[in-house]
Amino acid sequence: MNDSLTFLKSPRVLSLYLLLLVPSNMAFAQSTVDDGNQTKPQKSPLAEEWTASVLPAGKFAVGSVLELGLGQGFMIGSDPAATSLGAKTLQAKWQLPSFGEDDWSLGLKVASINRRSIWWGDVSKRFSKLDAKMLRPSIAWSNRISSALIIHSFWTSGIGKSSAKLSEFGRAKLKESKYGSKPPGDGHSFANRTMQVQSLAGLTEDRFQMTAEWERTSGERVLLSSRFERTRLEQLEAFSVRLTLAQHWATDGFNLRLGAGPQYAVLSGKDLDDEELNASRWLPTADFAIYWVL
Repeated sequence: MNDSLTFLKSPRVLSLYLLLLVPSNMAFAQSTVDDGNQTKPQKSPLAEEWTASVLPAGKFAVGSVLELGLGQGFMIGSDPAATSLGAKTLQAKWQLPSFGEDDWSLGLKVASINRRSIWWGDVSKRFSKLDAKMLRPSIAWSNRISSALIIHSFWTSGIGKSSAKLSEFGRAKLKESKYGSKPPGDGHSFANRTMQVQSLAGLTEDRFQMTAEWERTSGERVLLSSRFERTRLEQLEAFSVRLTLAQHWATDGFNLRLGAGPQYAVLSGKDLDDEELNASRWLPTADFAIYWVL
């Protein structure tokens, strides 16, 4: 695992940003499929963070994603899920010139959240201090294996940190959940939920995701995704592995994805009350998206 995290932060990964020096007159990927002697357009690509695709100039995606295509392979946007939690986010993606069946893109996401901005539950009462800022460069690679199968690979490594300090009310609540009348193990749920919020808000430190996309009938896709993610809060670290299977429908600009799967999460280090913590559990997880491309 440490080797994987080292790779994510290695100079070899960051050096791919040197591709920004490629001359601007090179053609960008047009998302086409070669069918014998005839080249036909691919179905509308999934212009999401974990793919190399971007929206065409003037196209706008709104819903669980918020993106705007600017042309020349550029796309900017924000993260509605993170915003709904009180985080401020801004993201951009640039699709590099295509290389055969390979599409590549470089991304950059800025996210921040603090005790005053987050409205989730009674967080403002439980913390006397909560602040997180993250700058996340990313690389996405989409490789068309066949006319019906695309493999998407996504790497990101965050630069920044998060800090938190419990209030007296928060310490009392954490102690109550650990040693009170609640079931054993529930005492770790508050720290776990806090780190899940960080994940949803785009404040994870490292993430690798691989997705197999099978194109079915008109506009329909099946997605099999695996994701490895690491998040840190003070001296507490969370690592999770998830596997999801989802169906994605796309009709006249409307996109809907429904899926589910298992997630294995590990918490280790010092909890927010300075108690040593080493816990793991299986959890259900979902793969959901709904948005319109206008």
